[in-house]
Amino acid sequence: MIDARHRAIRSLLILPLAATVWATPSLAADRVFAVVSGGAMAATNPFLLPGTDTHGESVFIDVAPEYSSKSEVSTLSLRGYARVEQYRRRYSRDELYSTDLDYSRKLSERFSLRAGAGFRSSRASSQDLFFGLPEIAGGTAGVPMPTLDVSTFGRGDRVRVLTGRLGTTVLLGPRDSALLDLRVSDNHYDGTNLYSYLLATQEARYNRQLSESTDIYLSVSVTEANYRNRREGDALIVAPVLGLRKRLSQTLELSADVGPSWSSVVEPLGTRTKSTTVALHGQLCDNRERAKLCIAASHTAQPTALGRVRKETRIDGSSTLLLSEQDRLQLNAAYGRTGESVTRQNLRPASLVNASAEISHTIRQRLTLFASSTYGDLIESGVDRRANFQFRAGVRYFLGALQ
Repeated sequence: MIDARHRAIRSLLILPLAATVWATPSLAADRVFAVVSGGAMAATNPFLLPGTDTHGESVFIDVAPEYSSKSEVSTLSLRGYARVEQYRRRYSRDELYSTDLDYSRKLSERFSLRAGAGFRSSRASSQDLFFGLPEIAGGTAGVPMPTLDVSTFGRGDRVRVLTGRLGTTVLLGPRDSALLDLRVSDNHYDGTNLYSYLLATQEARYNRQLSESTDIYLSVSVTEANYRNRREGDALIVAPVLGLRKRLSQTLELSADVGPSWSSVVEPLGTRTKSTTVALHGQLCDNRERAKLCIAASHTAQPTALGRVRKETRIDGSSTLLLSEQDRLQLNAAYGRTGESVTRQNLRPASLVNASAEISHTIRQRLTLFASSTYGDLIESGVDRRANFQFRAGVRYFLGALQ
């Protein structure tokens, strides 16, 4: 029964790709570009491993290509990222790969379709916490931030995540709309005592525009988690939330939603234990011509690699400052906490804090120098380890069409 359920969820991952292939011929290419970077790095504990002899030095190269296309009725974007980092000793070579496909199409005056798929493979190093953070700042109100599973950090184990999403929007009237979304992910962990799982979330949302600057929405999400080769920890999570999205000024926008989260989790003997917690998401963004700032926070019940549904708290901040025509400063900060199990209290909580600053200087139109520093530390883990202080410097070159 469980294997059949896993096969059904995996088959749903194909739907976004099928929808994209069906619609792609009508699109014409708009923009193709890539950013190629290379440089050197030194860190005291890049993977936040236990012990004292954890420092590492490396050279790295990364490539971030992007293809985008747009017509009157559809948009398509394909983004990728690959980083290869060769350490001088101890850690040998580290690789990170990620790709994401996003597609939307207007089927009629009232109906629109969206689909997407993604894949990521990484070893959860300290700096990877910020990977994709700008996507959070540009996200849609009411859509949860990517899950941060602190239990996967501080181990150096590889994590692979395959995702798919499919949704539609229906305009019910001049001020009313409804959204239906399906999100599926296959989360695989290589480490010992970590449990891979499949996750499927169905969400229905109703939006009402109260004014030009204010929207309210009611959303109900149903999430099913199924761990591989075991029933213990399998969960059903239902979270209805009421949300608000408001433009406070020409540059400042706020979105927030809150509601109960009901979980039903399978225990070792096959019985189910039910619990209630709070589901909360919030985001405040200020988008100015020379300065951008975004702060986001969430508190949810989420499955984790330790085989249980636990309370997850995450706070992220990102800011970009244009110091001059050639100089830019990027600041990031993040806090993530995996709390106690929603049904049992015998799992130790763990918290991860991270902060980074990067300054870049454009010496030619396509050529940029950059230097960054990063701090990261795992706390409440019960294991002695050094914090990570990291310095990275290099050069970036832009290929293809510039914005």
